[in-house]
Amino acid sequence: MLLPHVPGRYRALVGLAADTGLRWGECMGLRWDAVDLDAGTVRVERVAVEVAGTVTHKPYPSPRPAGGKSPFRPSSSNCSLCTEAVAHVAKHAAEGLRFHDLRHCYATWLVSDGVPVNDVARLLGHEQMSTTLNRYTHSSRDRYGRARAVFADFSLTSAPDLLQKPDNPPRR
Repeated sequence: MLLPHVPGRYRALVGLAADTGLRWGECMGLRWDAVDLDAGTVRVERVAVEVAGTVTHKPYPSPRPAGGKSPFRPSSSNCSLCTEAVAHVAKHAAEGLRFHDLRHCYATWLVSDGVPVNDVARLLGHEQMSTTLNRYTHSSRDRYGRARAVFADFSLTSAPDLLQKPDNPPRR
């Protein structure tokens, strides 16, 4: 959904960012020896920093959790959650879509897919889960349907013993 609209020479970079949640500098600092396609991980060991038009590479300031590895799933950049997150950001950001918005997409996708927020926060390098929830995740259009689905098999009438009066009702 997203990649067909990206110029060909940038598709690998955009796909990587959407599939890993990496920042621009983290993507630019990658070398092939940091990519393990068999394990589906990327190690962030250095970042690229641009100052006054000059790009330099620096060691990654704070190692990512789990040995500095970020998992990725190559097909996620076409998932509907990613598309929704990007659409949300594009609609609400007056300046349009930014590269960093792919990181928001990644966080939204993981949380919406049921990955615990504390794990998502660690993958993104956030010390506080509130940073992940408040800044990086966005509601999906189907949030009400998903919430209702949780209770689809729940019935108040299926357990008759729960409806019986208690022996000693609470005092007021």
